[in-house]
Amino acid sequence: MHVVTAIPIQHYGEGDFWGRDAGLMATGFLGAGCRATLVAIGNPDDSLTGVPGLTPELRLASMEAMKTPAFWRQLAPDLVFLFAWTLPRHEGIRRAIRASGIPFIERMDTDGMRSPLLGFRRFFYLSWAQSMSRLKASRRVSWKAIPALASACLWTGRSLIGSPWLGAYSARIASRIPLVVVESPSAESKIRKWLALHGLGSGNVRFLPHPVAVESLPGVETQSRGKRVIAIGRWKSFQKNPEATLAVAGKFLSLRKDYEFHFIGENPHSIQPFERMHFHGLISRQEIGRIAAESRILLALSRYESFHLGAAEALCCGCSVVMAPGIPTAGWFTGPASGTVATTDSQSSYLEALLKEVDQWESGQRDPLAISKHWRKRLNPVDVARETLLDFVSNPLHAANL
Repeated sequence: MHVVTAIPIQHYGEGDFWGRDAGLMATGFLGAGCRATLVAIGNPDDSLTGVPGLTPELRLASMEAMKTPAFWRQLAPDLVFLFAWTLPRHEGIRRAIRASGIPFIERMDTDGMRSPLLGFRRFFYLSWAQSMSRLKASRRVSWKAIPALASACLWTGRSLIGSPWLGAYSARIASRIPLVVVESPSAESKIRKWLALHGLGSGNVRFLPHPVAVESLPGVETQSRGKRVIAIGRWKSFQKNPEATLAVAGKFLSLRKDYEFHFIGENPHSIQPFERMHFHGLISRQEIGRIAAESRILLALSRYESFHLGAAEALCCGCSVVMAPGIPTAGWFTGPASGTVATTDSQSSYLEALLKEVDQWESGQRDPLAISKHWRKRLNPVDVARETLLDFVSNPLHAANL
């Protein structure tokens, strides 16, 4: 079986392109016994012929070429896994794949909040938080909150008023895709409700987690762990909630003097020195994995996410996770004795959840070997690819939607 994974963004060289998204899925399909080809934007002369059974093929093309049926017929795949996120601007690619007669799956990278009708307060908050991130705000209280508030009002109002037209158009696009996969059970539920609001069926929507490049992570061979909490993210980004994370870390360390707290990623704008608080800055994926494999807990307090890859990788390294309730994967990631979800979005609740998770470790209720084994199996690219194929062939709608 020949599977093409396609992503309409510029190929930026070998780097980490094969370590996530379409590149990692191509690797997964190859491991599942398929012939795999990755399609991305780039100079066709830089395309690469893969080694059968060992490496995927790489086919680079222009956006214009990807909008022609002839391009897809020439590739002759049995299935296309498209990373176009159901965005209307990529409808030309969908039309070309349909016209070529090739079935396809599309990844929708979302937390599911596609309309204020699904939850006005949450939709407005996300609009505001994303505006704050675009303005490069680092704290809630700043002059940037004013234009962010105005932007949130405009976007929420536009989305609400335009729901019968613009919202319905986007929903129709999603409903016509043979199989839409989303990365959390929460998002799956919301997208189904969104389609129902527009009178459309949702039998083509499935939950499928993002895979993790588990082979690049260190193995977990012992239950012994240092008393260490880690947090991974861009700590100058409003999205990652640096203000609350730093405050909770400080309060936690004042209560648990036997623990350390390690921040990984771009350092925050201002750092108040605190005993046993360490800042690693930007480090390699291998070094992140090593630190995670020596730690007990990852704290994730993002204001918004679709998946939280850092939490997924930490789980594969045997860490448990403490997560903010607004993260769509929070309930799923913490389910199999793997962590704790804060009850509310407040610093006191975050601290309470972190202390509760520490108690779980102290009382022997957390097993890093079991955590790692479960999540490496669940998020392994090969197993995610096999699940994708099974979902597709068992879905009677895919043929009807061609």
